[in-house]
Amino acid sequence: ALRLPAAEQALLREEPARFYARVPRREVAEIERGLRAIEGAIRRHEAAEFLTATGKVDPMLRRRQEGLLEVVRSTTQRTLLAARRCALGAELRVDAPATL
Repeated sequence: ALRLPAAEQALLREEPARFYARVPRREVAEIERGLRAIEGAIRRHEAAEFLTATGKVDPMLRRRQEGLLEVVRSTTQRTLLAARRCALGAELRVDAPATL
């Protein structure tokens, strides 16, 4: 079960749009680490293309894997950009009244 501090529970209850518009910086950092891991997987996949130790791999299977990794990377990049924009709003105090 998700455990939120009382101030965040109140914000979720009273202003759900404001609550969901924020992304904590630690979560942005987790997305950044995930993106680096995906990019590492792409580099390893590219490097393994010509290794004979991996055995014979169908070239079409490799291309599908490569395409999937690229889709995951681009989706993660877009998610990270959105999270960074929303992290700016996370700097506001949770218990502060919303200002427009």
